[in-house]
Amino acid sequence: MFTNTPTQTAADLNAARAFTEKLGNRIQDTAANRTAPGAPAWLGLEWFETDTGLSWLYTSSGWIQTLEDTGWITPTTEFASGWVTFTDTIWTGFRYRRLNRVTYLAGAVSKASYTALDTIMTLPAGFRPALTIPGPAANSGQFTFVRSDGSVCTAITGTTRIPIMLSFPV
Repeated sequence: MFTNTPTQTAADLNAARAFTEKLGNRIQDTAANRTAPGAPAWLGLEWFETDTGLSWLYTSSGWIQTLEDTGWITPTTEFASGWVTFTDTIWTGFRYRRLNRVTYLAGAVSKASYTALDTIMTLPAGFRPALTIPGPAANSGQFTFVRSDGSVCTAITGTTRIPIMLSFPV
């Protein structure tokens, strides 16, 4: 037990941590301890996961993630057949990221020929919008869209690269 008395000769550091966490309304511990049965949870509690670097906030709907950044991810297995990242003197490839619950797509992709509604790639869970999101592509009126299942699709038929610059909440 942590007490503030002059007779205390040694502090119980775990008790001191628990006391200050409740006082400050922020806990720093592992992801497993945040989700463990009986773990502390009250409205407004902030939890920083020391093992993942993610921050969470407890709301009336449960835990929601706050302040996170996946960093830029270059697709590897996410591309549909025939699609590749496009690189030249202007475009430096294609990538995506999630920053504070917003997904960003940036760069260019290409395929020898494609048709309208062709799937370019599928975003992993956690990067997908709740509804279909249309997005312009700055090349001859082309545009793309992202479906709630994570599929990034073309809207027209073509035979060239498609620049994609798009962001949406997740």
